[in-house]
Amino acid sequence: PKRGFGGLVTQIYPCLAAGYFILFIMYAALISLCCEPFYVLFSKKRHTAILKKSAAVPVIGSLIITIIGFFMMTSFVKTEYTVTTDKLAGGEQIRLLFIADLHYGNAMHGKHIKKLVEVWNTEHYDAVIIGGDLVDESSSAAEIREVIGALGKLQTEYGVFFIYGNHESI
Repeated sequence: PKRGFGGLVTQIYPCLAAGYFILFIMYAALISLCCEPFYVLFSKKRHTAILKKSAAVPVIGSLIITIIGFFMMTSFVKTEYTVTTDKLAGGEQIRLLFIADLHYGNAMHGKHIKKLVEVWNTEHYDAVIIGGDLVDESSSAAEIREVIGALGKLQTEYGVFFIYGNHESI
């Protein structure tokens, strides 16, 4: 099933849902360990109500962390740097776009990548560097062709360069 979040279309895969469930359990265990000293302090019989209520802390905390993680996975951050060098003649400037960790097929899909390419083309970059994790191990051949086709429409002076990441198995 597809679900929309702020214009971004994502698809929930069973393996992704299982991964989030495992993370949820790990967070709950970690938060339980952090809360253990408080459980011991309040374990007197008169404080059993507090103890019962505090058992919800790991569950609620894990749920919050998992939800935040999902939304962070589907959001993008643009950071701009200015690098100076004497190797460019006469104050020439080169604009580079570095893209990394798109995880196409998990974190983003067709309409969103096409929208990003349109935006990037209006910003007139001289070259684009894709620094890995363009896709995931679970990305289908059709998804790989789709993202490569979309990124192939980037308009640059010097080209688009790709570096394999730890998730590519193309």
